[in-house]
Amino acid sequence: MQEKALLVFGNAVTQTSDAFIAARKADNKWWTCVDPKSGGSGHQKSDMITERILRKKEELSRLPDNDPGRADVLRNIAFEYEARRSATSQEEEENLNKAIEYSQLAVQAKPEAHAYRMFLIMNLQIRYERTKRSTDLDRIITEIETIGDLGGHDNFVFSLVFASVYNTRYHETGNTDDLQKALDIYKEVRHAVPKEDSFVQILTSGLEEMYMAYAPAEFARGEKFDTSLDKAEQAFALAEVDSPIYWALRASIEEVETIRAHSYDGLNSPYKKKILHALGGLYKDLYGLTHDIADLDKAIDSMDAFFGLNVDDTSSNRLILGNLWLAKASRTNDTTAYRRGLRSFQRCYESDQALPIDRVRAARRLAEEFIFPQIPLISSRDLKHDDKTYSLQSLSGLAGHTCVALLRSGSLTQALLKIEISRGILIGDLIDLQRDLSNLHRVHEDLALRYNMLREKALRDIHVDEPQPINNRRAAFQLLQQCESRIREKTGFENFLQPVTLPEIIDSSREGPIVVVNSGPRDLESDLPPEAQDVDLLSWLWYTCVKPILELLASHNSISSRHKSRVWWIGVGAASGLPFHAAGDYTTGPHDENRAKENCLDRVISSYTPTIKTLQNSRRNAQRRAAQAPIQPEDSPSLLIATMPDTPGHGTLHGVRREAEAIIDTVRHAMHVNHLAGPSADEILAQISTCELVHFACHGHSDPEDPADSHMLLKKRSSSGFVVDKLTVSQLLDQATSCAWIAYLSACSTAENRAEKLRDEGIHLTTGFLIAGFPHVIGSLWPASDQVCVYMAAFFYEALILQC
Repeated sequence: MQEKALLVFGNAVTQTSDAFIAARKADNKWWTCVDPKSGGSGHQKSDMITERILRKKEELSRLPDNDPGRADVLRNIAFEYEARRSATSQEEEENLNKAIEYSQLAVQAKPEAHAYRMFLIMNLQIRYERTKRSTDLDRIITEIETIGDLGGHDNFVFSLVFASVYNTRYHETGNTDDLQKALDIYKEVRHAVPKEDSFVQILTSGLEEMYMAYAPAEFARGEKFDTSLDKAEQAFALAEVDSPIYWALRASIEEVETIRAHSYDGLNSPYKKKILHALGGLYKDLYGLTHDIADLDKAIDSMDAFFGLNVDDTSSNRLILGNLWLAKASRTNDTTAYRRGLRSFQRCYESDQALPIDRVRAARRLAEEFIFPQIPLISSRDLKHDDKTYSLQSLSGLAGHTCVALLRSGSLTQALLKIEISRGILIGDLIDLQRDLSNLHRVHEDLALRYNMLREKALRDIHVDEPQPINNRRAAFQLLQQCESRIREKTGFENFLQPVTLPEIIDSSREGPIVVVNSGPRDLESDLPPEAQDVDLLSWLWYTCVKPILELLASHNSISSRHKSRVWWIGVGAASGLPFHAAGDYTTGPHDENRAKENCLDRVISSYTPTIKTLQNSRRNAQRRAAQAPIQPEDSPSLLIATMPDTPGHGTLHGVRREAEAIIDTVRHAMHVNHLAGPSADEILAQISTCELVHFACHGHSDPEDPADSHMLLKKRSSSGFVVDKLTVSQLLDQATSCAWIAYLSACSTAENRAEKLRDEGIHLTTGFLIAGFPHVIGSLWPASDQVCVYMAAFFYEALILQC
């Protein structure tokens, strides 16, 4: 709430200041470069101005270098070049550069003339807005600092202009010194103007609080920071209809509309743009207070007119227009408005003239085809795992935002495809590098052998850190990529290691529906109080999410009402760790008829998969295992049990012995059991490849920084005795398993991913076993009690034996 309040309030006061700045410029002779009363075409004006420039240059040539009137002539020449730039679009850049050149000479000749310096600043600002050259921005600030403290009510508009320049450079460089300068100016203006001038007080105090609130931690700390947030939120709370902010917006709109009505045609193009841009922002913020669609339409009309003045279509202001169109689309369900919004985002994103931050924002809103081919480049396969995870943090939230944008535009299929391609990138790479080549080998043996050789070399080199092998690694992956392209040229292999297609997704749901739940952290925070208990969470999840989904599936006959159907859940973003299978209303007893089947467990059989590609891979592993070593009725599968009653440096698990005993008693005559008590990671890895089932009863740890370092806690002998030994996800990913069938991880949080920025990668202990070749993995989302673990393990193996 605080962030939203600050943002809206900040935009309101900023646009209001822009309106006053534009209005003052329109009435000031130093800012108006074309006489509103002058007639004639642009070319006629240009010819007249050219004649005046020649006369003034001739006059300048007759003046000695030390003549006191020389500065005025130089300034007049600069003025004429600016007038010629405004009168015609021909040689516009050259005229602007000449205006700046002669303005600089005028300032050098008469440094004390602030009006000359202001004119130079104006032209530098025009050029900066077009080219985004940092040197121009730096020069503007240098000139501003030379002018010094203008202060006072009469010059507050110029002061706000200067503050906005500092703020612009802060947003480009992140230098908090510039933020402090802007803040100081707001304070000076607020303290200089009379308190009864409520409008200026609102402007400056609002801007001051806004920038204080958004300052980085090193700039605003402790009580000072909290106080700024509180004040800004209080200020926004007053910004409703009939509030001072509302009337300030109305007054600004009236003033600028008056300028537009009476003087607009006589203004030069840069100030027409400023008037229209200010109106667009003011109406946008007014709409935020009134929610009147008429205000929104006026904002759109103003911004459309702004771009109608031959404004570069790739301007960052396209982001503003795109947001306005989307706001209209959400109110009116107008698909044309939504398409126009997306088109505006695309133009902003594709521009190398727009600010980088605006391009990123446009790309996140747009989420169209051109952004997704870049995703694999972020996690290039030749990178080491640590480098990949670091790079992928920049994609945090992309999948969820993309899904929302595409669903709102009605692109259901694209939303699903983009969700799939923008998540589980690390998992996808690992699956690709383990892909079975038997089909390729049967048809194109030489190509399969070459690909396998290149794959083994690439995987071998990726673990080497020396400089030369790093270059070799990159070259190896480039050769691997070239080989993949050759494979895709062969008939029947066009989609080799390509993203999942829609037909493949449909085929993946043949054994039951796949449900994708997309949610952001704020969605959860807004609905679920932080003090909620487990039962509250499960009830909330049931009534707000799971129950409506199951009822919809039942209405489409996608799940059976007579027996339990299989449902695969995929959580996106903040929903990636939600226990959909356990959702339900447990406030009454299990035998209460009024609450019959008010939970997911009684209605469907739930399974989880991080991505559809992972589900496909698990099924391929199961099919390959069945084809290579089909289980005969007389065969007994092998079960490896690893227990850790005592773990160095960790608490004793009193229930693991009872758990192992319960399992052994249950499967004694149905499976070959190998029980390792207190094993090391090497001992497990040595035997896991020959076992159909593995069962771990030990401590587990989910690493919030690097999910691939999540691990089972085992132990090994050292010179000082037993120490902790970790069986990590990374080790499992490197492990080849030919007999793998089921992995049961009876440890805490084995299916939990605590790395907030890597939620959509879905890498945790259960995923590690999936990629290692186990088609079925049982894990826990939360900590579990010893007694529950014992009971669940015995129950599971008993049910498994009955079905085998």
